[in-house]
Amino acid sequence: MATLRNALLFGGTSPFTTLAALIIPAIAIGLTVASLQWLPKGLYLLLILGFGIVVQLQIPLFEHALKPYVNKVAA
Repeated sequence: MATLRNALLFGGTSPFTTLAALIIPAIAIGLTVASLQWLPKGLYLLLILGFGIVVQLQIPLFEHALKPYVNKVAA
């Protein structure tokens, strides 16, 4: 229960980041559905690379949102 509370707290403190993190996969799903109709040969490539692209786009968002909570060790 505490994990769910913390997740909602982090999501609520940066609503624009949360919204962007929800929009990116929605666009990927939309491209996949559109690819079924208009470009079926590209669907295989989109399914293989799509997950990695979504993760690559979301990592900077999550790093920015969690930066105040992470103690960086000086090297």
